[in-house]
Amino acid sequence: MAEITVVDVKPQLVLGMRKTGPYQEIATMIGKSFQFAVSRNIAVTGAPMFICHEETLEEAIEADKE
Repeated sequence: MAEITVVDVKPQLVLGMRKTGPYQEIATMIGKSFQFAVSRNIAVTGAPMFICHEETLEEAIEADKE
C-alpha cells in the first residue's frame, strides 16, 4: 500500500454526490457530476475524487459485495 501523506489546502468549493452502492459505479457517478458541471457552465479545476466511508478494508470489501 502507498504511503499516506497529509497536506493542508485552501478552502475550496466542491461539487459532490452521495450514493450507496458498489464501487464499480464510481466512474459513472464522476461522469454524471462532470456532465452536471458542464451543463451549468461550472469550471472544473481539479481532478475528480471520491471518499469512501468504510473504516476498514474488510468493510469496503463486504460493502462491495452488496
